[in-house]
Amino acid sequence: MTMRWKNLHLRGVGAALGELVAVEDLETESTLRGVTSQRAVSIAHGSTGMDLAVRAGRNALASMAITTTGALPVPDLHFHAAIWRGSRGIDFWSRAAYVRSRLGLPAGRGIATELNAMSNSLVGGIDISARVLAGSPDLDTVLLTGGETFGPPAFDHLTADHGIAYGDGGSALILGRQPGLARVVATSSYTDPTLEQLHRGNDRFLPAGTTELGIERIRERKRQYTDAVGADSITRRNHDGVRAVIDEALHDAGRQLDQLR
Repeated sequence: MTMRWKNLHLRGVGAALGELVAVEDLETESTLRGVTSQRAVSIAHGSTGMDLAVRAGRNALASMAITTTGALPVPDLHFHAAIWRGSRGIDFWSRAAYVRSRLGLPAGRGIATELNAMSNSLVGGIDISARVLAGSPDLDTVLLTGGETFGPPAFDHLTADHGIAYGDGGSALILGRQPGLARVVATSSYTDPTLEQLHRGNDRFLPAGTTELGIERIRERKRQYTDAVGADSITRRNHDGVRAVIDEALHDAGRQLDQLR
């Protein structure tokens, strides 16, 4: 799905990180350094993913104020993302409403809800927000927030996955019809649902009455799926999806790859 947008703008942007800790100072540094050459990872001691999302949201609202005359508009919709249970803090409650409340945004029309497309959640949220705004002339702005915090033993920042460091952080975007920091020209999205098993592996669903979730075995689950279908199959499907959205977004934007800076 692709689209060239005529009246979509980035109104605000914000981020929040923890302390940048040198990989050498972490007990598990030898498992990552040779794979990614990463020198540090963000670790937010004493903070939750919700805390970081709120901080990022405040920064996004502050950046929107730079290009806004008069009172800041209250976002009509709010999409929040937190994909890891340790970042959500508590189950069976509205994290989006919590972030909105802590940002001091009042009650009003529109919904505060959640997105989960794993690491594509907020990027996908941009595409969803653009389509909602394009088809809803009564809406003016959409707020996107996300926040994740990890930690051993349940989810080690460095060893939970293959060659990936999971840093603690929060991010926020505000999209709207009025000009702001930048114009969003085009977006594109693509889904290959067969790749969901890359994170699920052969695990069975937990029964409803489970009280102990234990350690996330991401490495093991990925290995199970890779052994079943082959690494080349996964790489090809990832490549096809990424290539498709790049080509389609550039086409709709009327740009060539070498024109991007």
